[in-house]
Amino acid sequence: MITPHLPDDAIELVRALGERQEETQWALGDTICEICDELSDTWIQAGIHNPRAAIIRELANATGLDISTLRDRHIMARFFTHEDRIKYSPLTYHQLRACKSAGENWRQYAEWALANLPAPVALIRAKIKNNGDLPDPWIKYWSKICELAGRIIEDEKAPAELAEACRNLLVVDMPFRDWRG
Repeated sequence: MITPHLPDDAIELVRALGERQEETQWALGDTICEICDELSDTWIQAGIHNPRAAIIRELANATGLDISTLRDRHIMARFFTHEDRIKYSPLTYHQLRACKSAGENWRQYAEWALANLPAPVALIRAKIKNNGDLPDPWIKYWSKICELAGRIIEDEKAPAELAEACRNLLVVDMPFRDWRG
């Protein structure tokens, strides 16, 4: 089956809207950082032990925005300096968030993502999970087959012949267990 291609104008429209979203994500994070920096001492003096969390919770309650979204924007804005954002500006907010999950090695993955644009987030995460390597796709597929075979075996409504075939499949899986990502 051949997948049809998206029209260029549709891609450009989504890209343009996404770029505006990138700006607002960073601006929201920077604003939350400024608010926390300005008000934290006052909130500590008022007996609030974790002013950042309290401020973000209050912002969420007052704006209707999700607390996890506000927390994410704050964490990302604190983590990535303006210089980092400029240097890695071809990467999206979400690609940088994926790179951040590598901890102190995040730059290694950001550089890889830059060299491999568009570098899907799932691919960045897979590379981090596998210590810089990308697992062969068949390993993921084989793992999924084994997972589904296990579900069929557990399903009391599955035909006995099918459940037996799945048991035999899982015996074949034994040599491959060390190769899973």
